[in-house]
Amino acid sequence: MAAARRAAAAAAQQAAPSIRLAVVGDVHSQWDADSEAALLSLGADIAVFVGDFGEENVQLIKRIAALPCPKAVILGNHDAWFSLTKNGRQRYARAMAASTTLAAQQQQAFSAGSCAASNAWARGSTPAIAAQLQALGDDHIGYSSKRFDHLGLSLLGARPFSKGGKQWSDVADFYAEHYGIRGMQDSAMRILDVALAAPDGDVKVLVAHNGPRGLGGRRHNICGVDWTEPEADFGDPDLAEALDMLSAQGVRVPLVLFGHMHSQLKGSGLRNMVEVDPASGTVYLNAAVVPRVRRLPLPADGGAASGTSTGGGAAAGDTIPCHHFLVVELRHGVVAAARDAWVGVQHAGSDSSGGGAGGSRRCIIVREQELLKTSLPPAETLGGPEAAAATGRALQGAADGISSSRAAAGLAEDCGNGSSTGSYVCSIYRAHTGEWEPFVLQLPAAAAAVAAPERQLAEVS
Repeated sequence: MAAARRAAAAAAQQAAPSIRLAVVGDVHSQWDADSEAALLSLGADIAVFVGDFGEENVQLIKRIAALPCPKAVILGNHDAWFSLTKNGRQRYARAMAASTTLAAQQQQAFSAGSCAASNAWARGSTPAIAAQLQALGDDHIGYSSKRFDHLGLSLLGARPFSKGGKQWSDVADFYAEHYGIRGMQDSAMRILDVALAAPDGDVKVLVAHNGPRGLGGRRHNICGVDWTEPEADFGDPDLAEALDMLSAQGVRVPLVLFGHMHSQLKGSGLRNMVEVDPASGTVYLNAAVVPRVRRLPLPADGGAASGTSTGGGAAAGDTIPCHHFLVVELRHGVVAAARDAWVGVQHAGSDSSGGGAGGSRRCIIVREQELLKTSLPPAETLGGPEAAAATGRALQGAADGISSSRAAAGLAEDCGNGSSTGSYVCSIYRAHTGEWEPFVLQLPAAAAAVAAPERQLAEVS
């Protein structure tokens, strides 16, 4: 019975409509009216914010909450900058003593909050924590979820305010105070409970501030330590444990979104911002491109318009302020494509500076970088011989295009042994080397069909 339910859920996920997510990485106070226009111009189904807006910046959070689009938010460690740890609370006390401006901002947050804010402050957190959570309401999915019925999509929230790594003692008071969480295992069980409460047939996307442990311990890995020696894995153990438990129970999570670990490595080099688990098919995407607003040169053709606004008109070769987004496409219940998109915003009557507080705006795609691409077959051929043939051609093309003879031989074997039925090729961009790496993954229904006999045997034994 359980195996049949899982197979039905996988088939429902594979039949899910196409979904476009616009993911906003670590904001670090870089958000204004132009950022809002750039976001809306992408035409995404949902905007996903992965935290670190500012140092407990309540006014910025209220601005995010007022955005006129479907959205989900998880707060990051900077959003509890003065509350998360003992050092943070000491930092707050020093800042309060030195700055009447900060004191006024926090008093304003306190006045706008509730009795809970007063009690939290008395126990160590500033009133801004409660004020941020109150402003976001159901849009904040830390240890919670948000369902989008028309898309058959559930966004599942991991531990909010994460600062990364395996240490718990310095954040224990904060999580006990706000969530009643007593340790990493307790946190993993809370995430598991959130995921298991989502409808079986929904596509499930897990949203976190920091990624899970287990994705590599080199400085260029997606959650690798790059700011000190030795290199290490700075992923969250509770998130990794929750994902393992979900996999053991046959719950498929095709995508995990997070930020926190910045793309530019300390010293030099770039972080790999995408990873894939070949066994589960889960894709991990890191959206923390910082700073997220940069001046970039306009392309020779003036850029591709990403919205309907008109105005502006800088000459090719000029630079323009551009806003970063991670755009993710899901089809058939899997991640079909992901790309970094830099959206420039021009104002009517302005020069290439992009300045101006109002008026009409023209949003243009100035630069894009693919991070993930797939060979997904058309929906009408899923599981049939046409799908197998198409995937086989993609496998052979991927094998022809990679330099490693061992990897090429493995892909070539997959092309010839008939295992491509229900499979597709997923290639990810390794920013550290500038190369692409292909993987052979299974579509949800095919993966469920393969796993069902094994689970049934395990249940009997």
